[in-house]
Amino acid sequence: MSQDKVKEYKCPNCGGALTFDAAEQKMVCAHCYGKFSMDELNLVAKTEGKDTSEENNWSDYHTGKEVEGMKMYVCPSCGGEIVGDETVAATQCPYCGNPTIVSKQLSGMNAPDGIIPFTKKKEDAIAALKEFYRGKFLLPKIFKSANKIEKIQGVYVPFWLFDCQADGSIRYDATRTHSWSSGDTDYVRTDHYLIIREGKVDFSKIPVDGSKKMDDEFMDSIEPFDYNKLSEFKDAYLSGYLANKYDVNAEDCLPRVNERVRTSLSEAFASTVIGYVSRVPRSSN
Repeated sequence: MSQDKVKEYKCPNCGGALTFDAAEQKMVCAHCYGKFSMDELNLVAKTEGKDTSEENNWSDYHTGKEVEGMKMYVCPSCGGEIVGDETVAATQCPYCGNPTIVSKQLSGMNAPDGIIPFTKKKEDAIAALKEFYRGKFLLPKIFKSANKIEKIQGVYVPFWLFDCQADGSIRYDATRTHSWSSGDTDYVRTDHYLIIREGKVDFSKIPVDGSKKMDDEFMDSIEPFDYNKLSEFKDAYLSGYLANKYDVNAEDCLPRVNERVRTSLSEAFASTVIGYVSRVPRSSN
């Protein structure tokens, strides 16, 4: 039987559960409507002399056992059992609805370096989805049912970020044509060219999702990410959302990274070969 910590953030005013509010960019209490920034939570914890070694670690509980690859935790608020797989890092109690965070999943080597906090609320997502539905009369009713829409929930996905410098060269067979007429005869002349491109390209923060549960093509489709909003990781940002720790190692992501770099480098070179009727790669490195 394993022992894991389950953490929840409590309001310093009334003791209610705190969740991260994307619009306010603060922790908000659903009971007294108190609002607290991350710095304010740290200050309260220090003033009350409580352990802040794990980011406002106000409510830690040792719980849990593994059953056939699943783990069971005890909700620190109502005592109900929370069941999840081995990668669950943040979830909600199915009985009382309070958000819980599994501290062990996000500590040590599993601790993320940064996080891009949500900036859209659930209501924004629902409004965007309903707008997407508009005019699509053939969608099944169950797909648009209110009970399905209300289950929309924000999910944090773990990503690996890669930096590299790529060297490359590529040769193209290209053609240009020139046509003219003389008397009753039409002429077309085709000129053939050998085009050579080579150089270096720096890549920074190439994202690759580290979760087997998330479809890679879907994750690629929501790029680019705004790295200007990348903040120091605090597990309080996860309160009220779903999250899993990574279950795909960085080394296992390298084939996808290398393929993306090769494709991007080829596209960068190809964008400089203009003014030709045809352009066919002959060889590349």
